[in-house]
Amino acid sequence: FQQLPEHGKLLLGASNMEIDTEAAVSASLLQNGMIQYQHDNSETRNDSFVVIASFQDSKTSKPLRVDIKVNPVNDESPLSINIRTLHVWLAHEKTLTSSDLLYTDKDTIPGNVRFILQDDSTLGKFISRRAGTGDEIKEFSQQDINDNDVVFVGNNRTGKNELLYRVTDGVEAHRQLRVLRVRVRQLSMSAVPNTPVRVEAGGRAPLSTLIVNLSRVDGDSSFVNDVVFTVLQRNASLRYGHLEMTGQHVSQFSYLDLVESRVLYVQSGEDQWPPNDMLLVSANATPEVLGVPVVRVQVLISYPAENGSLLHANEPLKVDEGRSSTVSPGEFQAGNLRARLAYDTGHSPDEFTILFSVMQQPAHGIFGFIGKESTGTLSEFRQVDIDANLIEYIHDGSELFQD
Repeated sequence: FQQLPEHGKLLLGASNMEIDTEAAVSASLLQNGMIQYQHDNSETRNDSFVVIASFQDSKTSKPLRVDIKVNPVNDESPLSINIRTLHVWLAHEKTLTSSDLLYTDKDTIPGNVRFILQDDSTLGKFISRRAGTGDEIKEFSQQDINDNDVVFVGNNRTGKNELLYRVTDGVEAHRQLRVLRVRVRQLSMSAVPNTPVRVEAGGRAPLSTLIVNLSRVDGDSSFVNDVVFTVLQRNASLRYGHLEMTGQHVSQFSYLDLVESRVLYVQSGEDQWPPNDMLLVSANATPEVLGVPVVRVQVLISYPAENGSLLHANEPLKVDEGRSSTVSPGEFQAGNLRARLAYDTGHSPDEFTILFSVMQQPAHGIFGFIGKESTGTLSEFRQVDIDANLIEYIHDGSELFQD
């Protein structure tokens, strides 16, 4: 036997011993039907083998090709079992499994059930892990899927999310195009402030513990060194200070800058209300990772007693002669006291309720709640009463200009 069949094998006698190219059999075995051809159950319709006849090693015939015609039995189109949407991370790989795509055929092996892609996808491409070249493939078998050899690489998260294909067993094929849906998802991360930044009035504090929880939704945090933070220029952000790195104002810094304490919040030193600040930044990494639009970081500013009063009056209360005037938050605050308490305890300034006791009543007017009969004996009020503009001073109409 000079050449054996491609889609089957030759068997010898009742023992079913497989014949190879080294075997020599007598003509009587052929005449008595002792040589059998066994098909491999593939969808091939034709096969062949080549023999040479010899006599006493002195005479040899020319090679003779024996053609075999295979009659199909119970031939059906492959039957779909699983067709599931592929979910893949952008710039990452997804191994195709039989849970994603599975067809069976009663009369053929998985290696002969083949999928033929009909169009190109802007979302990514299929590659063969076994080939190892990264080149795109347009055709693969169910056996390739079962062996975890087919990989989809997502390279774009926009575009048509349907891949059209035909499935065939080598003989029969679905006339209609089949649809495999693909969803390429962009990775996302979270950026969470750890604790408020604490700084003395006029001082500076590193942001090394500013943001400590950077994690991607798939649990991989290896990309954190690629994260860049950008300060958002909004009215509420950095009202009483600025960020510095090596003595220079900065509006952008990296995660590594934070870890190595190179980024400093520098407080202006001005006596301001409210006694805290806020830092708004966005966080972005590599293109395949969805950034965080806004991260809000609280800055607590402490005004020590030796640097100024913990009670705070910006401007004298102004009132026309014989008239009244509301005491506004901009004119009277206990902000420094709340800031000191917040700085010492780690709580938010808003968690403290400040109660004032009136130690001396005005001599030329009345201090009380708006809309109530004031007798000049208001003894207590709270900061929230000032914040809500509930307290007023009523001048007595005298010719005195101070009280």
